[in-house]
Amino acid sequence: MVEQKKFKRRVFVVDKTFQFKYIRMVLILCMYVISVGNLIGFIVLRMSMEQAGVATGDTLDIIYKTIGFMSSFQLAVAVPLILFCGIILTHRVIGPFVRLERFLADLGKGDVGKQFHLREKDELKQLVDWINKMSMELAELKGQGKLS
Repeated sequence: MVEQKKFKRRVFVVDKTFQFKYIRMVLILCMYVISVGNLIGFIVLRMSMEQAGVATGDTLDIIYKTIGFMSSFQLAVAVPLILFCGIILTHRVIGPFVRLERFLADLGKGDVGKQFHLREKDELKQLVDWINKMSMELAELKGQGKLS
């Protein structure tokens, strides 16, 4: 039995353009959700206070400051978390793509019969299965002399 070569992550940011494009989209979405959530919370709180007759200038000032602090705190926690998770998750897609690109280049040069292996948590497993099957079929055709 052939021992499978283990691939360890050495670099998490493989393709800055690709990875940060999606991280940026998620970050903007989270900032939007946090802002809208806090705005809705402020409106509901203000309406409740006005109905109760306790909405004064000082009270609203305190609410503005509290909502502002909450928004800042939520963003301060969310941004680093989104960056960290985004880099890890996008690497599970772009990492195999970069390696697969090299594998296919070798396959195109006639180096058939090799197998491409993914790390356990990487994506694209079905695609890699098809590519490995194609590589083995090409090796078989080459062995029969039907492929130069």
